[in-house]
Order: sequence, then structure tokens, then C-alpha cells
Amino acid sequence: MRRFLINSSLVIVSLLFSLIIVEAVLKVYNPFEFRMRGDRIVLPQNFKYEITNDRVGGISDKIVHTKNALGFRGPSPPSEPGRLPSIITIGGSTTESFYQSDGRDWPALLARQLAPTFPDLWLNNAGLDGHSTIGHLHLMRQFVVGLKPDVVLLLVGSNEVGIKDFKKDDARLIPGVRFETIAQFVRSLVGYSEVAALSLNLYRYWHTVRIGMAHGAGFILPKDSKVVEVEYTSVSDSVRERFLEHHQVYRDAFHQRLLHLIDITQGAKILPVLITQPTLVGIGKDPATGVDLERIKLQTWRWGGEIDGQAGWRVLESYNDVTRKLAKLAKVPLIDLSRQMPKSTSYFYDFVHFTDEGAAEVARIIYQDLCPILSRKFEFAVENSCD
Repeated sequence: MRRFLINSSLVIVSLLFSLIIVEAVLKVYNPFEFRMRGDRIVLPQNFKYEITNDRVGGISDKIVHTKNALGFRGPSPPSEPGRLPSIITIGGSTTESFYQSDGRDWPALLARQLAPTFPDLWLNNAGLDGHSTIGHLHLMRQFVVGLKPDVVLLLVGSNEVGIKDFKKDDARLIPGVRFETIAQFVRSLVGYSEVAALSLNLYRYWHTVRIGMAHGAGFILPKDSKVVEVEYTSVSDSVRERFLEHHQVYRDAFHQRLLHLIDITQGAKILPVLITQPTLVGIGKDPATGVDLERIKLQTWRWGGEIDGQAGWRVLESYNDVTRKLAKLAKVPLIDLSRQMPKSTSYFYDFVHFTDEGAAEVARIIYQDLCPILSRKFEFAVENSCD
């Protein structure tokens, strides 16, 4: 027993010593770029990404992605926020459009289409890869409310899949170390420890991969779209129904978060415009490659087994239904992109992320629905210019 206690003590001391060394190294130099430090957003201000793409079809071979002084994409902010008509787009990876070069992300293309009608409009892309409505709430509080935009466009849905328990998420805003549960203890440490922050961000990335929302998870469009290799499966209607029922608790949590986000936005006298999330899979065959979008196997949309494209599409649509119902309930504008976006690998390079052509189509669809909304809000708009 004495030897066991000595050895155990040595192991514990060694682990603590190792953690102290890792903590010190990460404080001096952290090679991992994360946009969240615990539950506080850290934006990459005045930063440029240069990416070589030799794998994915439908996007540029050379990608240049620039962040402005705010850490957003788009022109620099006005010297006096609130003086010019302004829009900020908020969402996850399908809004940030990380792998679209500057000017090819759909918010930039949308701004270009709106410019003739609203010549003084300032539009920035505040999308953040991997963020759900939890992250959007923090973004609103930390950055967006202070900028006083007239409108925020909220493209939500894909990153909500499988996220639960709004009350615990909201409780993470409370400062200090918490001891109620092990999970709360670990989460509360992230504001004080580089190791804890790194661990939490790695977990978040793992979750994104697990639900199939990471870039290229499960399926990716190759450079040569004539050589598309996919796996097929098919599940029964009863399995699809059980899977939908399994997600009810997550949809309820999403409902509460989105409602809270609408309340914060409207409370700051900002008009929220909700946008549903489209997906490649679900109905028919891909006109570009012939891939059966109903039977394509989704290995990572699961909790307990693989499903097919139709089941995955129905799950995401059930989250989009939450967005549709809340837009009606809160009497806020809705752009139902999910129902208008064609299902084709011309527009998607994986299950949810857009090709350059797809980003242009997204901008076109949103413009058609948004321009009349803005015309009613901004009195200076040119009459009938949205036709």
C-alpha cells in the first residue's frame, strides 16, 4: 500500500508538473487559432489567410481571405457607427464562407447587388466557422450591438444539430470558477487556463465533425467532378421518424436560443432577418454528377447509427421549421433559402458548404427577398429599384 501511494503521488506530481509546463508554453506561443477563448470571442483583426486548394472542386485554387479592423469580412467600419445604413451578416461557416476568396463570399456579392439601390450601405460579414446560436449570442453582446447596425441577417440551422441545454450555456457567462458539476468546472476554467481553453475548442471541433458539419465531412466534391465516389445506404421510414424524435430535445433548445437572440436584437433596435439553411442532400439526383442525394450515406449525422441523405435532410429541415415558426411568431422577416436553393454540386462542395457558383446563387436569392424589406426600412431607396 505504501509503495502504491508513493507511485500514485509521483504520477500525480508528474502530471501537474507537465500541465504547468504546457500551460507556460501555450501562454508564450499558442500554434492553434481558435475564435473562442472559453465563451469570449477572439476575432482575428487585420489578418489575411492565403490558402492553396488542390483538392476541393467548385472553389478557387488560390484563396485569399481577409479580415478587417473589426475581425469581420468586408470594408472597414464607418468612423461613426450608426450614421450610415448598415447590415451585418451572422452565422457559421456557411456565412463566413471561409474558402471563398475576398469578394466571392455571398455577403460581399449581396453588398454588390444592393449597392445601386442603397449606395451608402455598409455591409460586413461576421460569420464565424463552427458557431451556433450560442456563439451568435456572444457575438451580439460583445460586438454587434455596439456597432448599431440597422439589420442583421441570421443564417442558422446547420450548427444547431445536437446542441442542448440553453440554461447551462447561458450560465457560462457568469465569471469565476464554478463547482456545481465537472462539466461546469472545466468550462469555467477556460478563462484562466490555456490548456482548458484548448481542450474545450478541440471538443467543439470534434462535435462539429461528429454531426457532419465540418468542411468535407462524409462527402466532398473533388476537383474532377466526373470522378465522384460516394457510399450509399437506405433506412426505413420508421428509422427516420425515430431519428427525428431523437432530435426534439435539441430543437427545443435551439428554439429558446433563437428566441433569445431575436429578443436581444430587437431590444437593441436592430431588425433581425432570419434565413434557413439549405443542404445538398435529400431529394432526387444531383444533376451535375448523377449522385443519388436521397441514398447517399451520412456517417456523421448520427447518434447510434448511419442514415441516408433523405433522413439527414429531414433532420435539418426540422431545425429550419423552428426558424420558420419563430419568424412568424416574432413577426420578423424570413428568407427561406432552404426551399429556394437548388440541390446540385454546382452549388455545394459538400453537404452544406457553397461553391463559388453556389455563393453567387445564395446572394441572388437573398437579394430578391431582402431588397423589398430594405426598401420599406430605408426611405432613401430608389423607387421600384428592386424589380
